[in-house]
Amino acid sequence: MKFDPRRLIELITREAPATELPAMGGAVDMPLSTDAKARMRKPVIAGLGVEANRKTLKSRDGGIIRQIYVQDGDAVLPNQVLLKFDDTMARAQVSILENQYDTYAMQAARLLAESTRRNLVIPADISARRPDPRVSMIIQNETVVFETRRMAIEGQAAILNQRFEQLKTARTGLQIQADSLDQQLVLMQEELDGYKTLNAKGYAPKTLVLRLERQVAEARGRRGALMADITRNQQQAGETRLQLATEVASSLREAQTRVSDLGPRLNAAREALAQTDVRSPVAGYVLNLSQFTIGGVAAPGEALMDVVPSNAPLVISAQIRPGDIDQVRPGMTADVTLQAYSSYKVPKIPAEVMTVSADAISNAQTRETYFLAELRIKPEELRKLPKGVKLAPGMQAIVMIKTDKRTILSFLIGPIGEVLDQSLREE
Repeated sequence: MKFDPRRLIELITREAPATELPAMGGAVDMPLSTDAKARMRKPVIAGLGVEANRKTLKSRDGGIIRQIYVQDGDAVLPNQVLLKFDDTMARAQVSILENQYDTYAMQAARLLAESTRRNLVIPADISARRPDPRVSMIIQNETVVFETRRMAIEGQAAILNQRFEQLKTARTGLQIQADSLDQQLVLMQEELDGYKTLNAKGYAPKTLVLRLERQVAEARGRRGALMADITRNQQQAGETRLQLATEVASSLREAQTRVSDLGPRLNAAREALAQTDVRSPVAGYVLNLSQFTIGGVAAPGEALMDVVPSNAPLVISAQIRPGDIDQVRPGMTADVTLQAYSSYKVPKIPAEVMTVSADAISNAQTRETYFLAELRIKPEELRKLPKGVKLAPGMQAIVMIKTDKRTILSFLIGPIGEVLDQSLREE
């Protein structure tokens, strides 16, 4: 076969199509072909994520994990229970506070009915929980106490009313005596004034005047005592009326104070119990689950998982090797292959590089260094997917980024040029 130099020049200067770089993992290099249509492929595994709006679910109080209902990638609904903490202590605290609160609330309702002489009205929040045997027992006990005390109060009220009437009658008698003394005092004063006039003229002895003056003073003293008795009688009558009301009002204030104190504590305990069920705030997908062991312990404030809203835009996070970063920049295209589906069912999906991290990132566990590139699939490409194929956060994909075109000659002489450049710098 005759050697043709022109054929060699044509071959080595022909452009090789764009090199396809991976996003993460060990690269698999295809052998370079003399066929100009051959491509270099470096497939790696990448992950589908979201741009923003992740809902990070944290443990408020921490505790022992009793159930884990989801795993990474699971679709969840709003308010769905994803993870459950042990609720023994929280439930016991709620039970204790509920019992105290319900007891004092029913006492307050009963005492209010007693003070207003009305029927017993059960508070709405307690009545709603009447099917609970514990609550039903509290209602029954206070109802029995109310009926018993109402009969006792009615009997006591009758006695007090009788005493009030007695005091009223006595006050009437005292007032009559006081009025009689007033009349006597008027007459005695007139008689005394007459004898004083006679005594001044020498017609009446001084002893008589003095005796009359003493009688007037005694009458005035008796009148003062009667008026004091009348005032005391009025006070006793008022006290009799207030005695029962005061006792009920004092007990009512005490019960209402206890209810006001227990209310916030009970609400806080119920909230702590509700927090033992970790629920999804939105419809979406679970990502970054950090707890996998039943019986494990989560610290207060520890992140448990992320929930990605279903309507959040999907992005592909690709890890680029430092040796390939000079060939990757925003605007480049790539092919995405979903590992969850057969390549026969789902073709490669076109994507575009949106951002490339400015600095290298180190993985503390694997000790790998990489640059992070984010790629996005256009909505029109997603609409082309076969029926039943869905993309979800956490799915794994093979990404091939199409880099700039290079000639076969550049692949051959590139390493030689780099060595020569380095040697010249050293000199």
